[in-house]
Amino acid sequence: MQEGRSHVIAHPSGVNIIAQSLSADNSRTKVAALELLGAMCIVPGGHRRVLQAMLHFQQYVGERTRFQVFAICSLIFTVCSLRHRAAEE
Repeated sequence: MQEGRSHVIAHPSGVNIIAQSLSADNSRTKVAALELLGAMCIVPGGHRRVLQAMLHFQQYVGERTRFQVFAICSLIFTVCSLRHRAAEE
């Protein structure tokens, strides 16, 4: 597993491509991308590459701030959870 993550990190655009997957419409794809990015953070040099990939993602999707996608996803999740709870009552 460690070897595979190291290869992705060594690839010039590998981490950026995974970060671009955060713009997918499919929520499972987003979760998988987040899991991969998180796993790469524990490889030596991985944390820096993931942060660089998030800067790339910011430019790729035209975000004003680097982690805007996470704030939006968190807000959507909260709204959906509240609606689901209200529907159960």
